[in-house]
Amino acid sequence: MLAAIITLVMPYCLSVYQPNQIFMFFTFMMLLQLLFVARLMPETKGKTLEEMQSRI
Repeated sequence: MLAAIITLVMPYCLSVYQPNQIFMFFTFMMLLQLLFVARLMPETKGKTLEEMQSRI
């Protein structure tokens, strides 16, 4: 769904912004996603289902 939205909006973005600005925006968003996953998503490797459910 989001890929379709990006595909539809990209021609407009390219007409308004420079390609490097668009690239930097997506780079910034990916860094935010990385921080979100690293800080807020619990590690589940080697844990049983019961251990994971008790943490939630």
